[in-house]
Amino acid sequence: MIDRELSVLRAAVILYEGRHKGAPKPRIYGVHLPETRARWLTVAEAERLAAAATCPYVYLYILLALATAGRPEALFDLTWDRIDLGVGLILLNPAGRVQTGKRRPDVPIDDRLRPALEAARGASACAYVIEHGGWPINSIRKAFAETAARAGFEKGEITPYTLRHTAATWMAQRAVPLWEIADFLGHEDTRMVERVYAHHHPDYMHRAKTALGGVLAQSTITQSPMLEALAARDPEALAERRQKRRQKTAPEAGAEGSGSHNPLKDMVGAAGIEPATPTMST
Repeated sequence: MIDRELSVLRAAVILYEGRHKGAPKPRIYGVHLPETRARWLTVAEAERLAAAATCPYVYLYILLALATAGRPEALFDLTWDRIDLGVGLILLNPAGRVQTGKRRPDVPIDDRLRPALEAARGASACAYVIEHGGWPINSIRKAFAETAARAGFEKGEITPYTLRHTAATWMAQRAVPLWEIADFLGHEDTRMVERVYAHHHPDYMHRAKTALGGVLAQSTITQSPMLEALAARDPEALAERRQKRRQKTAPEAGAEGSGSHNPLKDMVGAAGIEPATPTMST
């Protein structure tokens, strides 16, 4: 999120520089965050979550999100006139809305989703599919968090968006082609899908693994007597040796030169005031 805002600011600065010659050119650096894995639910976890729902609209959201992989905002905007049960199609993009980078595709209705939609439509008192008491719902964060807590998840562990990641992961695990997953998610190409979900695909790097395995099969590397040595290792003895090594290298508490040396203190001094250096202004 921060990196995205910085990139927008960087683009604005470049635009300003182009329109105002000689203007200062500040450099805006991006924030490189460590790679994270998108949280997704196993089937058992999804079952726990659905079983913990006490509000019909929360349950309907969970089922819709898992069956359509729709973004939360797209599901909250969904109206009954864009659900064609006869044809079996859900039009996630409303008429008149220009498709943006977050494209809302038309997705088919699975037979497991149909009964829930038919039941909800018969009892609906609102034009919107996700509704409560005849009023549309534009956020279920609080109700979803309460449902997740009842299902045994840690606070903040999963969000409504987690269900979209879950649906994409399930598709990848079941060998759906990446281009089809991208289309189902509303992406113009497969770049994001390849980056986030490709490793779940059963064919992920299959040819590379097979090629390396073939080379190893033709060699004597995997026939080494060290295989027996690996299996003969004593885990308890190894743990004992590690413990002795830690005790030997650990400094005594309170001993001088025990590793508590603070180079920052040397720079700042005992008074906590940084001494002047030739590079500092006075």
